Amino acid sequence: MAKKKGLARIAKKRRARKSSRPRRSATQNPPVLKDLGYQILPAFGAYAGTRLFSRIIYSLIQRKWPKLGKHAGALAAVSAFGGAWMLAHRVKQLKPYHDVIVVGSGVAALQTVVRTYLPKYGWVVADYKPADIGQLPATSQQAEATAMAAAEFEDEFSYLEDELDEADKHVPPAAAVPPQSVTPSDADASDWSGLLDDDEDMSDLYQGSFAN
Repeated sequence: MAKKKGLARIAKKRRARKSSRPRRSATQNPPVLKDLGYQILPAFGAYAGTRLFSRIIYSLIQRKWPKLGKHAGALAAVSAFGGAWMLAHRVKQLKPYHDVIVVGSGVAALQTVVRTYLPKYGWVVADYKPADIGQLPATSQQAEATAMAAAEFEDEFSYLEDELDEADKHVPPAAAVPPQSVTPSDADASDWSGLLDDDEDMSDLYQGSFAN
């Protein structure tokens, strides 16, 4: 009897320890595949369905009434969210995923409303594309780097400008020299011709060696 009581006491302690241990689901994340199947995929399906429904309604209304297209798209997204919130828990197959379906549809509805009526902040939830890179404003670091590069370029050749300015200060101004005429007058020419005629040596020179 004492042995059975001892075994019963040990088994009771084991059960007490097991019951006092926290469950795995309460302290740790569930497996990735479980989160993917029960959380992520249903939420993504609700998000994609809401966006698709909004796009279809927008396309139909935009063709006939261009001014009402964007309003119809936003209203369709909000209506899809309301339908998911009211009907998801009533469908037997969707009841276990009611919460995540409402979350996915609500995110899609909010995104559509923000992009439609708050275009200033719509770029936060908009689709990105390569063309957007050239439209982004330069960051403060890029602007600072550009300014530093320009300053270094100016400092590199600034000493040459200083030397040129200093040399210009010591150069005296050039004196103005009036132009002089070197063209002989007719009187001077007649005087030279008279001297040649009266000079006997010149006459002999022409009559002697250089005579034809």
